[in-house]
Amino acid sequence: MIRKLLLSLLAVAVLGLAIFAWQCHLKQEQVRKAEEEKETYESLNYYTGTFTIDDYSFLENGTGVAVHWKSENPEEDALVRKYATLKNADRPVQVTIGARNANYIVRENMKLPSGPNYLDKKNEDNYYTLSIYHVKNQQLEGYKEDLYKLVSDYNSKYLPRGIEETLTVIDGNNYLSILASESGEHEKFQTLWYNLDTRKIEWEDNKTAQFQSPTFNFKLNTQQFKEKLGNFRFPIIYPLGEAVDTSWIRNILMAQTDPKAAALLEKTNSQLYILDKSVKDYLEFYSLLVPSNTDLYEGVIPASISKDGLEHPFNSKEEFNQFYDESKDKELMKQKQNKSILQERVY
Repeated sequence: MIRKLLLSLLAVAVLGLAIFAWQCHLKQEQVRKAEEEKETYESLNYYTGTFTIDDYSFLENGTGVAVHWKSENPEEDALVRKYATLKNADRPVQVTIGARNANYIVRENMKLPSGPNYLDKKNEDNYYTLSIYHVKNQQLEGYKEDLYKLVSDYNSKYLPRGIEETLTVIDGNNYLSILASESGEHEKFQTLWYNLDTRKIEWEDNKTAQFQSPTFNFKLNTQQFKEKLGNFRFPIIYPLGEAVDTSWIRNILMAQTDPKAAALLEKTNSQLYILDKSVKDYLEFYSLLVPSNTDLYEGVIPASISKDGLEHPFNSKEEFNQFYDESKDKELMKQKQNKSILQERVY
């Protein structure tokens, strides 16, 4: 009887020790994982998260589109905000960049321990991708591109170093400029010309694209223009998950003409893109971003895009419409696109 009791007590003791040891092991694992987690996210220098568009609204006048970007991994976003210092940024997350024109919207997604131009290999847990959307018939058609795979498939010796924030139209095709170089080369890059329409890198050179904008075609009173815009920041870009004051949006003309677009812009992680095609589109777009009683029409229409071939100052929308020739403006834009708009990169 005593022997059975001793055996029972021994079994209980062994079980207790086993449970205690297992609890200690779990605790150690939790501590180890917490330390690894802390080390991983504190070591990040670049993080934007990965975002896709889950809602959008084209402006009634066709000059732009408001979009809402949804995070694919909000849990990791929270970890970054918790641990990361991101030495290159003033905020706890890196504000994303991208490119756009009237036909495409491109957004960078990255999770990297250093800038891509100083990274000699891609670690398994890191990424550098693009969220790409084709603007077509008032719809957005999206896909994702892995920059490491895209560049490696083109040239296995190359690594992606970044993108230029300009989309270039050449012979009717839309191109994104991807910067790339061989491992170990951190100063000089080649430009890989990625055709957004065919989804292929078509050639490389050492040239960079000039920014194309209808604003080149007319003279704007820039200082007064910015003063009248006031609170507006273009494009509207918020640090990851950061709440900002968007109450001013309720007082702009867009809130009356495009209430859905205005409502989207009040949400965190929203952006407004201008789909610039002409000077007229440009002014109509920005006129939506100020109160209805604000007139942004002030500048000079050059002779090249005026109805009578003469230069005309304008101080109102009525004067602008009286002298501006949209057909000449669009033809001039086409001519600029067809000319050599590339220039050698200077280091």
